[in-house]
Amino acid sequence: MYEQWKIVKSESPILGNEQLVENIWKMKREGSTYDVISLHKVNLRDGGNEAILVLPGTWSSGEQLVTISWHGVYYTTPDFKKSIVLYLARNGFNVYTIDYRTHYVPPFLKDKQLSFMANWGWSTWINDIKEVVSFIKRNSNQERIFLAGESFGGGAALNYSSLYWRDDIKGLILLDGGPVKHGIRPRFYTPEVSSIEEMEAKGIYAIPSRGGPNNPIWAYALANPDMPSPDPKYKTISDFLMDSLYISGSANPYDYPYSKKEDVFPILASFDPYWPYRLSLERGLKFDYKGILVPTIAFFSERFGLQVFDSERLPPNSEVISLKGYGHLDVYTGLNPFSH
Repeated sequence: MYEQWKIVKSESPILGNEQLVENIWKMKREGSTYDVISLHKVNLRDGGNEAILVLPGTWSSGEQLVTISWHGVYYTTPDFKKSIVLYLARNGFNVYTIDYRTHYVPPFLKDKQLSFMANWGWSTWINDIKEVVSFIKRNSNQERIFLAGESFGGGAALNYSSLYWRDDIKGLILLDGGPVKHGIRPRFYTPEVSSIEEMEAKGIYAIPSRGGPNNPIWAYALANPDMPSPDPKYKTISDFLMDSLYISGSANPYDYPYSKKEDVFPILASFDPYWPYRLSLERGLKFDYKGILVPTIAFFSERFGLQVFDSERLPPNSEVISLKGYGHLDVYTGLNPFSH
């Protein structure tokens, strides 16, 4: 029997958004010391109406989506004009978001010390989401809720809905996330292993983050934006990093939406340190998205999402909106796509 949800923060105002309050619950799951999830709820002080769960992307967390912080270390003041969670809460939704188990893995663990992540695949993630959705339905007194997902969270929202849409889901919102096109492996997954058997044989259980505490360059550049670039082709470290994000399709500082380092760097700095390799290796699992019969809207970035995600495999009643000029991280930090 797992532990029950325990509230760890109650009706706490959000930095820079005092009209909103946040509640946080935490739950120990089966397994190691690090098998923990938590749930954030954000709403207006006098309460909200419809419930929506927002699933974070790879290396992201509910904490990041609400406050752009990592275990209480703040990198900026969250802006409702750029945060999906805060935007929806200000517009009357009761917004929930999850900290995956990865949020509780410390950065000082390496290689085989991360073996507890060996079974953190789709079965684990979907079971955790089911626990969260069941709690939200009880907490909000609603039979079904809206489900949204950013990046990996979009794929997770589809996978979950393929199993439980009849019982749990009113509608889906995909934010640069969805079914990956055949043969494409997102470039930020380093292919050190290609199978679960190889993962276990080599003792490589996690994909290190390109940001967060494992890579302090983003926090450094945020605090020292005009330091000289490590590459002589660029004047400052900020220029160097923003161009690297442009090349990867992650951001667009040169054209609309004119990505800003003040917005993008805090996202990279507040990533969790690790992601389970098993989730990447199980991308080939078959989920039936065509059987999901709820309204679905998918926002895809022009510089990343349209190249990576397969709109032909979306639920049959999907509306696809292209965010012209947007990179992948711009869907997190650019002008809110709901205003398009």
